[in-house]
Amino acid sequence: MEEHIQNEEFQEPEHEDVEEEEEEIGEIKGLDLDRGGRGVTLPMLVADKILEPGKGIMTIDYLGQKFTGDLLENGTICSRETQQIFSTPSAWALHCKRIINPEKKSGCGWSSVRYKGKRLDFYKALWIRRKRDSMSAVENGIQPNVAVEKKRSTSGCGGTQEVALYENIAANWNNISQTTLVKAVTLSDIERLQPFLVVTSAELLATVQFHCSISSQQVVGYVGGKWDNNTQTLSLVRAYPCLVSNSSVEEARAEEYRIKQQMQNDSLQLAAWYHSHPLSKAQPSIRDTLKQLSYELIMRGNTDSSYRPCVGLIFAPNDISVSSSQLLCYWVAPPPESRPSDLPRPLSLQYVVAKAETDLLPLVQTLVNCLEFYLKFGSVDAEGRALLKHRIQTFVDVLFDGRSNEFQRLFQRM
Repeated sequence: MEEHIQNEEFQEPEHEDVEEEEEEIGEIKGLDLDRGGRGVTLPMLVADKILEPGKGIMTIDYLGQKFTGDLLENGTICSRETQQIFSTPSAWALHCKRIINPEKKSGCGWSSVRYKGKRLDFYKALWIRRKRDSMSAVENGIQPNVAVEKKRSTSGCGGTQEVALYENIAANWNNISQTTLVKAVTLSDIERLQPFLVVTSAELLATVQFHCSISSQQVVGYVGGKWDNNTQTLSLVRAYPCLVSNSSVEEARAEEYRIKQQMQNDSLQLAAWYHSHPLSKAQPSIRDTLKQLSYELIMRGNTDSSYRPCVGLIFAPNDISVSSSQLLCYWVAPPPESRPSDLPRPLSLQYVVAKAETDLLPLVQTLVNCLEFYLKFGSVDAEGRALLKHRIQTFVDVLFDGRSNEFQRLFQRM
């Protein structure tokens, strides 16, 4: 991931008025923007409502000369003086400064460009802080409002929804629906090597696929795992379904606090999140892509030693275009430095399935809890109840007998 995060210049501002806001930024400066701010773009700040598009709200003061620009809907800047469009703050800042000083070689955009009078790096720091705060755990980073989203409409619930090629929408993604599905290609397709190995347990796959298969609504959950920096291996060990009966934020927070405690008791760290696409393909939507990148930026840490990756899982139990259910493990790369306003690119990751543990009682208990929750709170009729009970019994029989081939065929039929 590190090589994909675009480098943003953070040089000392040249204009003396920069010191005016040292006090204003305060504790936000302590977030180490030099590392954590890389990969954050204006389109991301606009998409998350940190910045609002408007006319004449972007300014640059340089050697007594003031320049003004419009912030456009797609996160680009339009110069009021020349009507030129600039994709990054640095590009606009460099253009303006070269008008006065042709020898100028860098723009220092995030520190010299202001939005409604405040420096852009203030808003970048604000975005980072809000994202980190929203994860509800300083170390484990669980986001408080994800569980509530399972009650909302899913991205691409229509079984016939087409999947867009990244190349066709990368530049104009702001002008189309965020529920649009985007094809996640493998790294070999773009002649890149997978940066780390992903190993997932059979128990985790059982939990994710069972949870996603027993509800017609979108479901979400978290994955606890371990990161080995020496071998560059991300082990996905256990899934923790978010079981929330309504859209109450308080209930969601309580459930995720429970998951956080359980994950700590299991000596695991947050390593992934999963959700279902009930009637569409196992491909990320634009919204999924942006959300995944924000998680990666938050969890990457401030030093190489604290770095750990985060991946996403999407399960499509009822995709009518294929004969078997589909599970995607994906990761997102920021847009290239030359095109920072492009959509981040979703990438399909290969993974290895580890052999199931001898003690499967924790898995069985998780499946039983999941089943009981949906029998109690879900709209399941008598026929559906019988089917679910039979399904979980089959899970248990197959897992305990250790028949791996039947285990895989079972999931394909679900």
